Amino acid sequence: MMPEDGAEILVDDGMDDGMDSSSGQTFFADSSSTFFERTGESINAALLSFLEEALLPEISLEDSNAAMKGHPWFHPPKKENLVIESVDDFDSFQANPKQAFFRQAGLYADKEGLPREEVPFSAYYPDYAAMNPGQSAWYFYWRSNVRRKIFIQTDISYVFLYFYELIHRIGFSSSEEALDQILFVWKEARCGTSAFDPYLAVWVRDFILYYGLDLEYYAVVEGVMGAKAGKYLCQECILYFLDGEKKPGVLYALEECSDYPVTAGRFYTNGYDSLLEDAVCHVFRLWDRKYMEKEKKNLMEVLCGGVPARSVQKPFESALFYEHGQARQAGNPRVNSKITYSVLSRSIESTLIPGFREIKKWRRFITGMLRTVESLLRDYTGYRWSIQKGRLSKTQLAFIEKQCAIFYQEYTTDQKRKEKKIFYVNDDVLVNLKADSEEIRQILIREQEQDGILDGFFEEDADDLPSEVQETDDEQIKDGSPDDGFFVSVPAEDPFSMLFRQFTPVQAQVVAALCEYSSLEAPADNICMQTLRHIASVSNTFPDVIIEEINNLAMDLIGDCVIDSNGAVPSVYPDYLNEIKEAMSNGGS
Repeated sequence: MMPEDGAEILVDDGMDDGMDSSSGQTFFADSSSTFFERTGESINAALLSFLEEALLPEISLEDSNAAMKGHPWFHPPKKENLVIESVDDFDSFQANPKQAFFRQAGLYADKEGLPREEVPFSAYYPDYAAMNPGQSAWYFYWRSNVRRKIFIQTDISYVFLYFYELIHRIGFSSSEEALDQILFVWKEARCGTSAFDPYLAVWVRDFILYYGLDLEYYAVVEGVMGAKAGKYLCQECILYFLDGEKKPGVLYALEECSDYPVTAGRFYTNGYDSLLEDAVCHVFRLWDRKYMEKEKKNLMEVLCGGVPARSVQKPFESALFYEHGQARQAGNPRVNSKITYSVLSRSIESTLIPGFREIKKWRRFITGMLRTVESLLRDYTGYRWSIQKGRLSKTQLAFIEKQCAIFYQEYTTDQKRKEKKIFYVNDDVLVNLKADSEEIRQILIREQEQDGILDGFFEEDADDLPSEVQETDDEQIKDGSPDDGFFVSVPAEDPFSMLFRQFTPVQAQVVAALCEYSSLEAPADNICMQTLRHIASVSNTFPDVIIEEINNLAMDLIGDCVIDSNGAVPSVYPDYLNEIKEAMSNGGS
């Protein structure tokens, strides 16, 4: 016999734990009798409280839906008690996981956690349903500490889950407080990993725009990331620069629009970073001015086909975000003279060029410019290894060569001026120093004459001097091999031989195959790719992975990539083909 609606039932200790006799399903992880006696609530309220505290993050929505519908004594909770208003809500949860997350987050907004052991957790889009009870208990304990500004390093899935809450402003009464918490967690979390940077740079921007905060989002992101803000907000960084306001990280921004990893190269990392960035910015700005004078458009507009009248994007596209209608129009805040934003219909409208990084004409020019500028600077500075210039038109190459030469001449002049030190000495002090110096000199001369040390010294022939003080040939000293045999001239090792010795057997096979392919008069692309796939399959990997590893080694040793992976089939750059073949034939010796 089933109880009437609203009747309270006391369950004795003899009742089976969580077992419904009619359906045979188990719903409770612990003793139902203990649970109900402890709460002293009705079956209806107790079941919902239990789902809120334990089961909801543990069981799937489909299972919970079926379970709840299977019990005739289940009644929907009142609106003031829970966000979930009816059994039918679980059907909408299954159809819209973002809405499900938002409403579950509302349930747990004020939940405090007790001290627990950390339980590993990994999920691509982490949410409450993906966690088991142990993970859920650790998460709420960890979150309670973070809200008090006590950050504990933990698995990144827990941190991403908390960021999903924060972009909904869960647990905070204002957007400013939520943003402050986002920035705190981001700063602390990025001490252990940079995995959050590409997401948070965009999410912070979207948060400021979506909730209408009176802040310059680029400055906020830059405050956390420094120059690397340009890497993830590259279009904004470039437009700031072209508008006359240089932001740190212009080189990172341009690198994101190219196929050349300029900041990963040895030239950049060996102390030439500021020189390279200044030279690139100099050339890029002058090239932009040339287009402004000629076509009344900036360089980006010309190469990317113009600026759209309006481009629309959803906020927090890469996050688990439900558009809950809390956006606030900020009155079309202007980021700078070339970028405008507005928040309309729960979308972010802007005048940025969508997908501009992948526009071929733009990307090809930036790649060629970066390679050419670095190649010229390596020559100017006498750097040990040179690289080939970028693939540009003759007009573009001539312009970059001319401007680079002017820039480097001004740069060296400025450096010499900074290094030149001028000391100002009072005239009275200078007279006293000269008098003291002369007095000391005369005393030393008298002492040496008395001891006979100076007798005949200046008349001694250089050939009669001991061998250890004989003059040596300037060239021998320069070469490091004087006649006395204390120095041995060691020829510089060929960097390509060093590179070949660093290869694994699989990498060496790939390089050999590509060299053979590049030497054919009529290469067969399909045969080459089949060969590369076969070599890679032996090591359970892919050709692209091996080629990237080879180029990374080459960047470290010779400062340039040796394999061109941009075409339909990878190939060895012609400039390096003979050197690599020679190193292979010598076995890296």
